[in-house]
Amino acid sequence: MKYVFEADDLKTVNLVAFLCEGSYEGYEEFKKLAIEKDLVLEGSFIIKSTEVYYLIDSDDVHYFVIRGTEITSPEDIKNDLNIEREIVGDGFLHQGFFDSTNEVYFILVHLISRLIIQGKKIRFTGHSKGAAECMVAIYQLAQTLSLEKVEFYSFGMPRVSDKGVARAVDEALGDRFYRIVNDRDLVPMLPPTKKYGFTHFTPGLFMNEKGDVLRLRPGVETKIFVALSAAEDLLDKRHKNKLSHNAKDALIEFGTDHKMAEYRKSIQKVIEKNDRNP
Repeated sequence: MKYVFEADDLKTVNLVAFLCEGSYEGYEEFKKLAIEKDLVLEGSFIIKSTEVYYLIDSDDVHYFVIRGTEITSPEDIKNDLNIEREIVGDGFLHQGFFDSTNEVYFILVHLISRLIIQGKKIRFTGHSKGAAECMVAIYQLAQTLSLEKVEFYSFGMPRVSDKGVARAVDEALGDRFYRIVNDRDLVPMLPPTKKYGFTHFTPGLFMNEKGDVLRLRPGVETKIFVALSAAEDLLDKRHKNKLSHNAKDALIEFGTDHKMAEYRKSIQKVIEKNDRNP
């Protein structure tokens, strides 16, 4: 079904997408971007492969931005590919994302628990691995804290857990969880559900090239699932396990659509369409 962002929500989505893209640029550049958006950069911390930025806006809203995968980082790649299971109370979490989140979790919980006690509004955001790490942190925080004033904006987030954990996060956040997906992005469909048991629970907000947004429950067949056929076509038997041209082209497209820059383009199309049809 079609989904229409409220004007303030879309403004926030655009801002946090800007921050997610900027988180790949390094501290000095990110500081300039924060100033550009009238945000105060309270600090950043990086432990091993996990990098977090902490900002405050003029309305005293607190932002935690976790950077996604750096393709030049062996530690990032190792965590992405570690799909063993970390058993927790409601089910299991992706072992790699669990490990990388725990690198910074004790700093996060110290900051966030204080903010929650003070009644501050908190916004988590991240792209790809960064979004996955946000979700792990939120799940852990929800075990001991009320998250009534916590919002979560994820972009291109892979599957992080089984249904039990994903449901627990959905119940803790309710309609304050915005799981945003480009409709040609393969990453949110990984790791595979049937083989490994990972799944989303919260409906995704799928953006297409026309500027439409569809709110879809996980498992609903949409054109995003064209990605599956591309994966199945990956090995062309006629060419003795060489990649077929169609599969190569499809994978390039899906990989491109996962980039944060492409998410920002999609959001701009949504904004433009909303402006034309207020």
